[in-house]
Amino acid sequence: MSQAKKKTRSASRNTFDANRVVLNAVESSGGERDWSFGDAVSAGVIPRNKPLPDSVDLRARWWKVQDQGKTGACVGYATAYGLLWRQAVEVGRIRTKDLPSARFIWMANKETDDLVARPSTFLEKAPTQPKSALRIAAKYGCVLDKDLPMKGRLSNLSENEFYSRASLLKISSYYNLGRKIEDWKRWLAFRGPILTRLVPDNQFLNPRGVLQSYVFSGLRGGHAICLAGYTSSTIIVRNSWGRHWGKRGYVEVSYDYAEQAFTEAYGAVI
Repeated sequence: MSQAKKKTRSASRNTFDANRVVLNAVESSGGERDWSFGDAVSAGVIPRNKPLPDSVDLRARWWKVQDQGKTGACVGYATAYGLLWRQAVEVGRIRTKDLPSARFIWMANKETDDLVARPSTFLEKAPTQPKSALRIAAKYGCVLDKDLPMKGRLSNLSENEFYSRASLLKISSYYNLGRKIEDWKRWLAFRGPILTRLVPDNQFLNPRGVLQSYVFSGLRGGHAICLAGYTSSTIIVRNSWGRHWGKRGYVEVSYDYAEQAFTEAYGAVI
């Protein structure tokens, strides 16, 4: 095989198919009533004067990036496989191999949110709000993947047993972290991942290196992701489009890109 053909085949393997994504995460409502970053500091959730590290990188070999495929489950993936999994392991609530169920967060969110008057659980493209996923985790918790896998059967557990198991992964609180990079960095350094949302631009769909300048496209819907660290000039983003997207499922964006692209940011405490 010629070198040109080898390069073409290699490039096709490493190019993410952006046509398959479902972009259905809408901006969370009622932010003015949320507990704020300042409230988190006042409550001692975030240290007030502790020096901020120069960089934080939460990526870990066990914290594998998952692939939502052709589903519209980005809010479920970002919340369960991103935020809940990482923090529950950190506090010793679960083992690294015990994934929280993205399907539980996703479907419960669609079933109980206030976005539509009709049932939307059956519809891939029906919208979901990131904060609504945290409401689910605060009220009910989250079962594990083994109890409700993304594909296949529903649970055969009794209702009491199912929600008893879910309660072991309840979050105690969540905070609206606003739009300030320094507040995001402090949460990442002392609490963990951040749940956020953006309307993807062309470069986010198939990133090459650090994303520098965000170009808004009103033609697309929103997408939920996690922030997973920072450097002196970039924010580390964890996605749910598999390991062929970006650099093994992650990408770095400039502070300017982050400030322009990410429309909200929430941190949770387990």
